[in-house]
Amino acid sequence: MKIIQLDTGKVLWEGVNLIRASLSGASLTRASLSGASLSGASLSGASLTYANLSGANLTYADLSGASLSGASLSGADLTRADLTYADLTRASLSGANLTCADLSGASLTYASLSGANLTCADLTCADLTYADLTRASLTRANLTRASLSGANLYGADLTHANLTDANLYGADLTYASLSGANLYGADLSGANLTRANLTYADLTRASLSGASLYGADLSGASLTYANLSGASLSGANLSGADLSGANLTRANLTDANLTYANLTYADLTRASLSGANLTYASLSGANLTRANLSGAQGLAYQIPQEGALICWKKLEGGIIAKVQIPAKAKRTASIVGRKCRAEYVKVLEVIGAEIGISQHDGATEYRQGKIVRPDSYDPDPRVECSHGIHFFLTREEAEAY
Repeated sequence: MKIIQLDTGKVLWEGVNLIRASLSGASLTRASLSGASLSGASLSGASLTYANLSGANLTYADLSGASLSGASLSGADLTRADLTYADLTRASLSGANLTCADLSGASLTYASLSGANLTCADLTCADLTYADLTRASLTRANLTRASLSGANLYGADLTHANLTDANLYGADLTYASLSGANLYGADLSGANLTRANLTYADLTRASLSGASLYGADLSGASLTYANLSGASLSGANLSGADLSGANLTRANLTDANLTYANLTYADLTRASLSGANLTYASLSGANLTRANLSGAQGLAYQIPQEGALICWKKLEGGIIAKVQIPAKAKRTASIVGRKCRAEYVKVLEVIGAEIGISQHDGATEYRQGKIVRPDSYDPDPRVECSHGIHFFLTREEAEAY
């Protein structure tokens, strides 16, 4: 094909066969190479700014360090192409095939990748800030430490993608699929994950502060030590999710499904759990201070509220006291642990000594027949350690405490 040079300096190579051509460092600014065959071509360091490469065959091409800012690569085939550290700022890659392409360290800020195929692509440390990845396929892509701040990933497929330590601050992931994705330590603060699929995703130590997860599916996901403060999880499915040690302060979990969820030592201070399903959820050691539990389901925490109750208390030196909660004494069990408390107790027996001393204040005495009263009584079941005489329902629990 003949090369045509225009007055503007624009080169027309449309449909030209440049398979395995050596064009490293070439100046091809605004060149028209639409439909060109550049499979295996060497274009490393080439200047292709605003070039038209739409529909071009660039499979296995070397474009490392190339300048492609503003270039059109719509519908181009870049399968296994080397685009390491390439500049694709504001480039159009809509519908492009980038399967297994190497884009590590590449700049794709404001680039258009809607509908692009990036399956198994390497985007390690790539900059995709404000990029358009609407409905793009990123299945099993490597996005470790990539920047996707403000990116549009609406409906994108990120199944089993690696997003370890990635920056997704403020990104739009509405209806995105992140099933089985690795998001360990990722920053998703302020991100929109409305109705996203995050089943079995790893979000360990991820930051989701202020994120919207309305109606999202997080069943089986790992959110251990994740920061979900102020996040909206209304109507979310967290069945079987691991939220142990997570920060859920002021989070909105209204009508969320938390069946079989692990909330051990999670901080739910001022969180809204109104209407949430907590059936078989583990809340051991969780902080529910001022949490809203109105209408919550599955909270089978209360001990019998009527009649006398025989219980057990551990004292200093391993001494065990058998105590009775009199019929008129108020009592409660915490939903965050096995320890209970009462308004007052009657000592029936001190096992191992004549007098037992409280572990709490080191002063209160427990002796057979004595009525023991605390300084005050707190009936709030959301708190495990508060005012009242603490006790356990079984001797084994008291001894193990």
